[in-house]
Formats: sequence, structure tokens, C-alpha cells
Amino acid sequence: MIKQNDHDFFVENVLPHQDSINRLIIHLSQGDVQLANEITQDTMCAALDYIKKVRTVDNIKAYLHTIAKNKFSKHRKKYREWIPIDEIADEIDTGEIIADVITELETAEELKEKLSLLDKKYSQVLHLHYYENLSLVEIARLYGISHNTVYSWHTRALKKLEELCTENEER
Repeated sequence: MIKQNDHDFFVENVLPHQDSINRLIIHLSQGDVQLANEITQDTMCAALDYIKKVRTVDNIKAYLHTIAKNKFSKHRKKYREWIPIDEIADEIDTGEIIADVITELETAEELKEKLSLLDKKYSQVLHLHYYENLSLVEIARLYGISHNTVYSWHTRALKKLEELCTENEER
């Protein structure tokens, strides 16, 4: 049973972001309103289930958007046919670079440390692209910036990550 003060907090601080989450998922899903409604509802339920955690977050809207994007990403992984082929075609082939960088790092903790040394925007693009499986086009849409900007950030992030790994080897 939810406490009254948690209920009030939810109504005042979480519920107002419901439409924003719905619009985000409609955008990511290229207009699938039913899917957006389901993911929005799941996000709201998750926020209610973990209301104590939500209370500690500085930016509730960003936190809720992250939950929704993760739920959408899980949906996409489960139903791979959802990925439009034209978005895949404009992705750059960086698999070999990333594979080389990852094999040079001994642990996931080292990779995390290297990512923390990058500019925040660069590490976020790498995280969204490689861990959340969002295309560069989707990332550009999320940030409300051009695809070319995200492409540049992505390229610079990979180059900087490679430099950081090379510096590590030389020591």
C-alpha cells in the first residue's frame, strides 16, 4: 500500500511528466501510439514502485525519460524487426575500433573509467549508441540536434577513447 505522502509526491512531481514521456516514445517508435502508451504506463508504474528512489533524483523528468528509453530499448531488442533499415544504413562502421578498444581494456571498470574521462556529451553518445542500442539518428532526435552533430561527437569520442587507451599502454 502506498503512503499518502508518496501518493501526493507522485501526483505532484511525476504524473505531470507523463505526456512528455509519451511524446518521447511516440517519436522514438516513429508514431506507434499503442506502444508509446504501454511504455509510458510501464514507466509510471516503475516510478511508483520505486518512489523512494525517484524522490532522491534531482531531475525527475530526465530520470523518467531514461526509464522510458530503457524500456523502449528492451522492446527493440526483443522485436528486432522494428529497426528501420534506412537508419541502420547511415551508421558508421566502428565495430572494429570498439572491439579493439574493449579488448585492450582488462575490465569493464577500466572502460567505465575511460568513459568518465571523456566530455559528458561524448560519453553519453557512446553509452546510448553501444549500451542502449540507439542509432545516431535516434540520439540526435533525443537531444534535439542534427544527426551530423551527433555523428561528429561519436567520431571524436571514439578517437579520444582510442587516445586514452594508447596513453595507458605507453605507461
